[in-house]
Amino acid sequence: MHNHLTNRDRTLRWFRPAVCKTLLTYLDDLGIPTDRLLDKHRLQVLEREDADYLVPRHSFGLFMMEVIRREGLEKLGWQFATEQPGLRATLGGGPTLYSALRTAVKRARASTGLDFRLVEAPDSVGFCRTLSGNIQDYDHEMGWSAMGAAVRIVRDYLGKEWVPAEVSVSPEAAGARWVSEVLPDARITTTHEYWCLRISHFDLGRGLSVTNGAGHASRAQDTGKPVSELGLAEALGQFLRAHIRGGAPSLEESAEMVGVSARTLKRRLNDVTRTYSGTLLETRLSLSLEILETTDLAVADVAHEVGYSNPSNFSRAFRRVVGITPQAYRFQTRVSERGPR
Repeated sequence: MHNHLTNRDRTLRWFRPAVCKTLLTYLDDLGIPTDRLLDKHRLQVLEREDADYLVPRHSFGLFMMEVIRREGLEKLGWQFATEQPGLRATLGGGPTLYSALRTAVKRARASTGLDFRLVEAPDSVGFCRTLSGNIQDYDHEMGWSAMGAAVRIVRDYLGKEWVPAEVSVSPEAAGARWVSEVLPDARITTTHEYWCLRISHFDLGRGLSVTNGAGHASRAQDTGKPVSELGLAEALGQFLRAHIRGGAPSLEESAEMVGVSARTLKRRLNDVTRTYSGTLLETRLSLSLEILETTDLAVADVAHEVGYSNPSNFSRAFRRVVGITPQAYRFQTRVSERGPR
């Protein structure tokens, strides 16, 4: 049965299945069984394949809270957003922090139906999620998940130790015992209207944060500079995007193109907690999301554009990380942009 909903209904009542499947993958990686709880809450997240299926927000929220209570995962929302391996690629990126935040807002709105936005201020930009309707316990976890995702994006550009100067959360969430642990020195303010963290205008033009040979954080703009002036991880990403079409370069080929040995490339990627295969997957997925969102290329052609010779292998890899097929992702993105009919 199809769900014909207004934008307001989607915001208050439903999730796209991709974000739910990503959380279920994370729980599975932790070794936490979920099948019985999904059945208890009558959730068909894993069974339904139809592109316009929407997951009931209230039922999934209750499921999530039961997992938290049973497993003692009081930081689930935050940990999921900051630790889930495929999330960074799903949210996308960009040459600067500002472009990455814009992409993340667009994709978060499309996948959750919630009201994410960037809010300008004289000296900063806020990554915000507004609140509406009756606030439930699970809304706090979803809020922490949104803030964790934003922090993760910012740390990719400003360094893994970055902490916002101020975070606005709901009053109930501000009292969580672990907040000072994950956000040391951040000022926590409370409001019933929105969740928000602010990023200085000074930092919005930064490129990806990388680690130099001495192990210190440095920053490089994606402005066409030679490899010697860029961090190695960023240079690799640029090279892969430019040469991935029709077949992925090998580790050795990539190392040669960025001017180091394969051994050095592996070590330098490890310095920034990455691997070659992981960087390759992130590049493929990020590029495929852009193509699906902005073109009408057939899925087989998208697979070729991101380096897969077999479209089935591409579809499996895409679904494993995003939670739905490429066709379903394109359909949901177009439906979200059109709004109510």
